Amino acid sequence: MRIVLAHGVDESALWAFSHLRARSRDRVELVLADALDTATTTWTHWVDADPARVQVRSDTGVVLRSLRAGAVLNRLMWPANELAMVASPTDAAYAASEMRAFAMSWVRSLAPIVVNAPTAQGLSGRWRTPLHWRVLGARAGLAVAPLHMSNHQPDDNDHGGGASTTILAVGGDVLHPSVPPAVRCGIRRLTTLSATTILGVRFAGTDPAAAGWQLLDATPHPDLRIGSEAGVAALERVLTP
Repeated sequence: MRIVLAHGVDESALWAFSHLRARSRDRVELVLADALDTATTTWTHWVDADPARVQVRSDTGVVLRSLRAGAVLNRLMWPANELAMVASPTDAAYAASEMRAFAMSWVRSLAPIVVNAPTAQGLSGRWRTPLHWRVLGARAGLAVAPLHMSNHQPDDNDHGGGASTTILAVGGDVLHPSVPPAVRCGIRRLTTLSATTILGVRFAGTDPAAAGWQLLDATPHPDLRIGSEAGVAALERVLTP
């Protein structure tokens, strides 16, 4: 069994779910985090079990439990916040932080394979500043775009304001036909260095080759539709135990 865990506004994840379900012989389920985010949802999380397990029941009838075998495509961007919303103003920030930590744990316990598992820097993979991505990109052997920094323009605000092209990478597959071999190898190394199975890697220009394939940054939460059917096939491979 495979689970796509997403928010209802994530059209990319909904697209991936429908295409995975159409091509897979295994059962594929869509679980919307919105349906779990109610004050009456019950959560049971066994952290002392080996492996850890979770069971969730909502008042809308959604039942989610850990899989003994299977995989999860994790697109979670924010945790269930309904309980944090009823906290007193002085406790709201603490409650939100605790719900985020709880989400990191229960999502990881859903299945033996969680693609783009939660981290402390992002619930569907680690978010990094452009500076950090360019450092990793240089280590991976990619050319990187110049980064202009000052006390008025910190690095996390410089996302390369001009035109750009995003390349989808899923596991070892780089899903763009015109990427040259050296850049393809660099993107693969970047996914390894960033410990992120699915990446949207962004290069300067609408024609990256003309710009010299200069890396701007990357995201662990890309639009999966840019990979087309080849991307769906790659998703199926990384979701296969």
